[in-house]
Amino acid sequence: MKTMLSLLLLLASQLIFAQTRVITDMAGRKVTIPVKINRILPHDEKTCLMLFPCSSGKLISRGLNPDNTDMKYIHESYRKLPITDIKNPEAVMSAAPDIIIAGCFVPEDYSRYEKLSKQTNIPLVIIDLNILKMDNSYRFLGSLLGENKETKACADFLDNFYKELSQLQKTNAKNNASAYLAVGSDGLMTAPSGSKHAQLFDLLGIRNAAETEIEARGYATVSLEQIMLWKPDYIFTVDKGGDDPYTEIYASPLWKKIPAVQKKHVFHIPEEPYNWFGNPPSINRIPGLILLSEFFYRQSQKKAHEQIKAFYRLFYKYPLSETELARLLQSKK
Repeated sequence: MKTMLSLLLLLASQLIFAQTRVITDMAGRKVTIPVKINRILPHDEKTCLMLFPCSSGKLISRGLNPDNTDMKYIHESYRKLPITDIKNPEAVMSAAPDIIIAGCFVPEDYSRYEKLSKQTNIPLVIIDLNILKMDNSYRFLGSLLGENKETKACADFLDNFYKELSQLQKTNAKNNASAYLAVGSDGLMTAPSGSKHAQLFDLLGIRNAAETEIEARGYATVSLEQIMLWKPDYIFTVDKGGDDPYTEIYASPLWKKIPAVQKKHVFHIPEEPYNWFGNPPSINRIPGLILLSEFFYRQSQKKAHEQIKAFYRLFYKYPLSETELARLLQSKK
């Protein structure tokens, strides 16, 4: 009897082993995962956005509470995803995912993700969200999930976009204008160079007008007098609804002394379904790069619009019309 029990336990362990495989994730971590993955829990919404175009219905949650947004211009299947409190191990286990996937800016501190995996005994895989390496991330996801058709389409789009952007930077003279990122209802919070919130400026070599130090969470509070001294040529506003400073900037007589306002170079960055400059910092920033390449590298508007619509069609599974795109860009003058 004892021999039979030992044999059964051995067979069971071999069966479990046969149903798993060991992979190396994008952080270089060895992770044992199921051979067949049917239920994926994204760690947060920035990860969910990355996974959405290639998960083939395997996403079981959006991970964290969504931002306050109407969620326009994205397929309804995304909007209908339930919310799981990722900070609650019991809620995570109740969701019964096969794996958890966390989008990170490799390299970074992974301890909080690994803690969740240990608490729940659910394997956690890390993918890279660095904006100019996302083509590699989709290739990795293709290997991980076996969704090669979808992941290949995403990787190919990004690979072509990166090449076109690099060529544009080489062949087109850059507009040497400066840019200011206006945050908060008065526009007096900004993201200086080196902040993740201003990363698109840094990536494209755009001169950040905010000559100040980062204070907290990647932002700095400044005065209107400082902005007058910096004389930004472009102002981009990024907050939502009543918190967005776009209207205040054009209405204030003091802001009218700034070159960007005088030239009507103040633009509200589109935010549907997610902000093009970040929040969350994921695949949604690609349209931001497209927009800035039009402003600062003289990309043709027609080409930029084609790229944005192709992006929405592939990554948000939404056929953005010219009318809808015009609505998104309504502050673009």
